[in-house]
Amino acid sequence: VKAPSSRFLMNIVGDVEFISVTAGDQPAFYIGNRLIEGGLPGVSAELDRISRENEGDGEGRMGIALRLDSAVSRALEQQLVDMVLAKGMTCYIAAEPAD
Repeated sequence: VKAPSSRFLMNIVGDVEFISVTAGDQPAFYIGNRLIEGGLPGVSAELDRISRENEGDGEGRMGIALRLDSAVSRALEQQLVDMVLAKGMTCYIAAEPAD
């Protein structure tokens, strides 16, 4: 995944899971190095699992950082952001530092 570059930096607070997305007609979704089966419905199920596992840990809202290939469509990015926010999680967009 070749994330877009950015000069914007932000501190991430609390526990964060990274979801990486490849570009293409059939994007692949990963949590860490594990392929998420089932496309967007599979991502939704994984977000539900993550939410359940982190429920009641007293650490505040769970965060999801999206590391999207620079060729991933803005429409897919927005779908993922909306999905994360709908699950009550904080959403971050990961980028590479600008040169």
